[in-house]
Amino acid sequence: MAGDAGAAGTPSAGGAGGSGAGSAGEAGAGGDDGVSGAGGASGAPSDSDTLCGVRPGGRLSAEHVLRFETAAGDVVQLERAYDMAGVGESAIYRLDRMGVRFDGEEICIGSDDTLEYVNTHHNWYDEAHGEKDGRRYSLLLKWDADDTFGIDEVGGAAVLEPASVVWTGFPTYCGFSCLQPTMVAISEIIANNASLYPDEADEHEPLIELFNAGSDDIDLSGWTLSNAFSERDRWAFPSGTMLLRGGIVVVFADGETAEGPLHANFELSADGGQVILTAPDGSTDGGFEYGAQAPDDGYAYSWNSGGYVVVEPTPGAPSPELE
Repeated sequence: MAGDAGAAGTPSAGGAGGSGAGSAGEAGAGGDDGVSGAGGASGAPSDSDTLCGVRPGGRLSAEHVLRFETAAGDVVQLERAYDMAGVGESAIYRLDRMGVRFDGEEICIGSDDTLEYVNTHHNWYDEAHGEKDGRRYSLLLKWDADDTFGIDEVGGAAVLEPASVVWTGFPTYCGFSCLQPTMVAISEIIANNASLYPDEADEHEPLIELFNAGSDDIDLSGWTLSNAFSERDRWAFPSGTMLLRGGIVVVFADGETAEGPLHANFELSADGGQVILTAPDGSTDGGFEYGAQAPDDGYAYSWNSGGYVVVEPTPGAPSPELE
């Protein structure tokens, strides 16, 4: 069953209320339906990294998918939907399906199985359980303690003792509503940068732009970017790289690291691909797959639509929607 959840200003997903990101944090709650979201851990079984046919992302105010992973690579994924307003400015969600990847097996728990879901007021405690084929899968999300995932034989012994999990997929710019410490995410990519934004050598290379919608400056030391969900730590930001609140950092994804400190060791393809940003604790921003890009097309996060869309590019500058 669903219970109260939520955040002041936006519907919440497994976190305490409040965004702390000012107008930007309140403008858009989620990513694009079925596209944005984080990829799986290293060694994931497919390039698209779906679990039970879906990837993390969506919008908190509609259908969305949350993903969590243990250090051992076990995965649990919640497919939820906004149901109704709760107490005050909180929100009530229903759990439609639970996906698990454990010991090389994919388990999809749906309406024909047993699903139990409780959200306490403002999501200070979430509890999701699913039963299938004699096993009970349990995800506990706590405001003041570790989030954990465990598996038990129904009425019997533990298969997986409760293990700590990190958030590795949620709607883009979910921020504090998803218990994330920052509001940093990929704000724009231009994989076919023909003439828009030159690098230090006055060359036009593929680029990835990050925007900090949070209330604090962020040191990007230990953060990584990648063009593959299955290898999240492909390129690390140089130590001491600062992303100021309301600020932007542009990385040239050209595979030419000798050309400057913010040149990644991978190259984005104009034919389409994947992009993912990962924090030092393993949580991700909600990376996405993009399609083929025409010269100088921009693919950016829209605060108005709550997703990634093709737009007139503004590399190095905040979205006009935030003006």
